[in-house]
Amino acid sequence: MSEEDINLFQACKSGELEKVKTLFEISSHNMHLTDEYGRTFLHWACRNGHVHVAEFLLSNGAYPYSKDNDGSIPLHLACRLGHVNVVNLLLSKVKPNRIKDYINYRDYGGSTPFHWACYNGNIHTLELLLHKGADVNRKDDLGSSPRDYTVNLTPDKKNAVVELIERYSSMPPPPGSSHEGGKKSSKRKTHKKKAHRRTKSKSLRRQR
Repeated sequence: MSEEDINLFQACKSGELEKVKTLFEISSHNMHLTDEYGRTFLHWACRNGHVHVAEFLLSNGAYPYSKDNDGSIPLHLACRLGHVNVVNLLLSKVKPNRIKDYINYRDYGGSTPFHWACYNGNIHTLELLLHKGADVNRKDDLGSSPRDYTVNLTPDKKNAVVELIERYSSMPPPPGSSHEGGKKSSKRKTHKKKAHRRTKSKSLRRQR
């Protein structure tokens, strides 16, 4: 990775839009370049809530389905940190007939963006995902439901999230939401999913 690439990653992490634009103007960059976590420029912009940087990257070829080492797409990270504006942006860049698949996309531990939105407890993010077709009943690979991801929330926030989930939990899963982040026939991905299961309890606390 070149020094310019490192500078671009840092600019995306810190939300320096003008610096990001300048770095793209003075040199060509691989939009799909990844760091040691398997994350792209878009991953970091979305994780840290920098909606304008994310929009610029998406407008210049960034791929909203890129997966990091945990199998997380940018939407997982934005939901986990509660960046509703970024979530809304990402959903606006996905074709209408792919929205439900995108929202119910599973990482290597079987968690969907809705699981991680429940972990964060941002009601606005949860309402947006539900409105777009999030599956409130889907469980991860360890059998944990979105409700189980609220365990570390404050009592008031947890009650609000659980109440919201209960209003939707009796509804059937949205049709056409079988996209699970890659086919299980891939040995590499299967290996990653197995490894992820063994460290799932740690993953719930990880905030890198």
